[in-house]
Amino acid sequence: QSRRDLALALEDRADANGSVADAQRALDLLYDVVQQPWERFPQVELIALMELNHLLTRTARQPWATSLRSKQIDRRLRKQLDVDLRVSLSWDADDTDVDLHLTEPGGEEAFYGRHLTSQGGLVSYDMQRGYGPEEYLVRKAARGKYAVKAHYYGSSQQTLIGPATITATVYTNYGRVDEQRQVLTLRLDRPREMEQVGVVS
Repeated sequence: QSRRDLALALEDRADANGSVADAQRALDLLYDVVQQPWERFPQVELIALMELNHLLTRTARQPWATSLRSKQIDRRLRKQLDVDLRVSLSWDADDTDVDLHLTEPGGEEAFYGRHLTSQGGLVSYDMQRGYGPEEYLVRKAARGKYAVKAHYYGSSQQTLIGPATITATVYTNYGRVDEQRQVLTLRLDRPREMEQVGVVS
């Protein structure tokens, strides 16, 4: 998770200042996560793969793209994975279980107990330890409002550090030229609490 977090921060900095070194380091970190299973964080490599391809797509538009060393990445893993809507949820307390819930325009709810919806919405593996992430994706989103919610199950760390703060990063047109991103942050005080983080139209 720390490798992934650092990679995302470096990607943002590379996007802002055109640093090939930052983009290369982000690429290497994400590929490191992708290449191996992580016992504490099952299937985090699938989320990192999505982000690795996102980074490759973004950097391909830069004039310095040819300076990146990306040949070591298995060609079978390389594909632009663009979607209409992507929501990534993480939190700031280790050994904490927070579940991402998405209510789609038709009223169907996507969460760990219903990974796949009738319109093609997909929720990632239930991350019960560490800091997340959990994500929701839909390739072709129906028109309407998507309610982003977080269900706080609790933390073995709570007696030490108190409530958990969650961060939901919402992307529309993820991986496309017209991509937009918004970060929503919320503090969860009580275990078993379900909170609406925001609504995406």
